[in-house]
Amino acid sequence: MKLIQLYRFFILVFVLLSVIYPKAIKPKGQEDMLKLVVETKEGNKIRPYYVIDKNGLTYSDFKGFKIGDKIGFQIMSRTHMASNSNSSKKYQFELIIMDGKKELLRRDLSYNKKTANVTSPEKKGFYFSHAGYWFEDIKLTKGLKIILKSKIKGQKIYVRLLANKKDELSKSDSFMRPLDSQKNIAVEYLKNNKKIKSRGWFLVSDDNKQEFMIPANRLVRVFCRSIIDNQSDNSDYIIKVHENGQWIANYMFDEEMTENKARIMTDYRKMKNLSLSKTRSFYLSVPKATDVNYSYYSFSIPDEMNNEKMLIKIVEYEKSDN
Repeated sequence: MKLIQLYRFFILVFVLLSVIYPKAIKPKGQEDMLKLVVETKEGNKIRPYYVIDKNGLTYSDFKGFKIGDKIGFQIMSRTHMASNSNSSKKYQFELIIMDGKKELLRRDLSYNKKTANVTSPEKKGFYFSHAGYWFEDIKLTKGLKIILKSKIKGQKIYVRLLANKKDELSKSDSFMRPLDSQKNIAVEYLKNNKKIKSRGWFLVSDDNKQEFMIPANRLVRVFCRSIIDNQSDNSDYIIKVHENGQWIANYMFDEEMTENKARIMTDYRKMKNLSLSKTRSFYLSVPKATDVNYSYYSFSIPDEMNNEKMLIKIVEYEKSDN
């Protein structure tokens, strides 16, 4: 009887650990791997990163998950830099997601990162950049493939792909507020035929950018909704993001109407009752700086996006060590 109970205990521990910690996914074939020494809460840890070579990397074996699972994929990327470099370095690669022969997503991922205290015992004399993060939530199918391809010839990019269940990220109940006094906009939408009110949305337009001070070593999710007011001819909308005054990325989303009748409830700048697009989002990983415990982020509209207006909402999530 005691042996059975002990067996059940070990099975329970195994299941819990598999849920709590994300699983590292290996690419298909014999790809070049580099061990990086990364600082974590438990001290320095060795993490395997794979090189995106001229043939790219393909991920199609998702052991530990079953068909139909909703998986949250996390792509961490870095590039190598000289140890004495004090400037940022830009790197870029392409993300392609396929379901058999059907293309689900194709997106260029561009990052501009400074040197981090990350080294490799296999590549002495070099340091590596802070990690760039990208997240995708995907339902696992038999034909699912994640493909990463280099965009700049000769550029060395090192990536690590993690996977966990979609609901494994723990979200904060509160939202973050901008640095200055900005109007907190309420949004209403239908869920199961019931009206739901969501607060903590802030306007981003050509004359109104938003700035936030976010504590170091945090993972935040930026939710976006385009405002449908018939003044913009754009089918897509773009939000430009700067970190500590340095441009880091432009995020582009389709301006697709929501099916849950989302609209603005706050009487502000004559926007009350205007319809909203579907929610889109991206994640930001706030670096751990040596001299300060926070980073400044600004969100604005690119110059070429005339008359574009959108709402953003920032929520903190728990972040796994990389």
